[in-house]
Amino acid sequence: MNRYMRVSRSIMSVVSVVLVMAAFGCGGGQTPVPVEIRRFDRAAVEYAHAGDSLRSAIETDYESAIGVLRSIFGGGDDGGFMQDYADSRAVEVFAPDIEKRLPDLGDAQLRLGALRDGLGRVLPGMRFPSEVYGAVIPFNQSVVVADSIVIVGLNHYLGADYEGYAGFEGYRRNQKESRRMALDVAEALIGVSYPYIGSERSTVLSRLLYEGAVINAIVSADEDITVADVLGYTEDEYRWAQTHERDIWNAVISSDMLYSTDAGVAHRLVAPAPSTPLVNANAPGRIGRYTGYRIVRAYMEKNPDTDIELTLTPGFYDSLSTLPGSEYAPE
Repeated sequence: MNRYMRVSRSIMSVVSVVLVMAAFGCGGGQTPVPVEIRRFDRAAVEYAHAGDSLRSAIETDYESAIGVLRSIFGGGDDGGFMQDYADSRAVEVFAPDIEKRLPDLGDAQLRLGALRDGLGRVLPGMRFPSEVYGAVIPFNQSVVVADSIVIVGLNHYLGADYEGYAGFEGYRRNQKESRRMALDVAEALIGVSYPYIGSERSTVLSRLLYEGAVINAIVSADEDITVADVLGYTEDEYRWAQTHERDIWNAVISSDMLYSTDAGVAHRLVAPAPSTPLVNANAPGRIGRYTGYRIVRAYMEKNPDTDIELTLTPGFYDSLSTLPGSEYAPE
């Protein structure tokens, strides 16, 4: 299953976004107002041993989160669901480790505040959620976006060295650091507000441009976030991408991939993976996102009045004039 999930009242759609972020600070001017991440994970543990009065208070206080999680897991009324959830194997296993490894979410809350302010500036059509909750989500999804709330699966951010991730490949373990929590939320929100709208005529280029536009929006929203952060690259991986930018582009062109309408090819260029062998055996995973970002940046430099919001629409990423208008020509 994909990493991010959006839930409406009756329909659940999956927003796939898996990435890793290098460490970053909160510099760059005025300190943002943090976005509170409410600890539903702690409420669930408390619920398991609470009396009727406290249980009723928890059900009322966390009604929104309970409603969303119940739509995912299934279950009866709030009380019945909460009892099953609190007694679940996932909560039993992960809740103690979450408490040990993530006793404080201050850094993530501060970064969310910065992204909320920045995204509101560059993407005025995107609504930031009114409530954010931390919980145990025992699926591959780490972020759930539903109506006006977000639920973050804290069990997905326990650190690359966490014993429970030992069976994962290295590139997946590296995505499990708490410092990337806010970035995952930002990508999920962009994916929900400005989803990629593909068609039978959409090309590989269309998908690369969309992915590049997502990266551009995030780094434009917060100056402390780098392109390498969003790509999830180590310093060596990002350096490789920069050094081989022209080779990457030539490989895409020479293989007739750019205007292919094969969605499978596009997916292999942008999906999480240890490498991108379609381009080069040594290319880091999701290298197509890097190329897309470089084209979008070239376009923005040639057309500085372009709204960032526009680049996340089919009118930009499906347009035949976008690539020529960028004059993209890596050296």
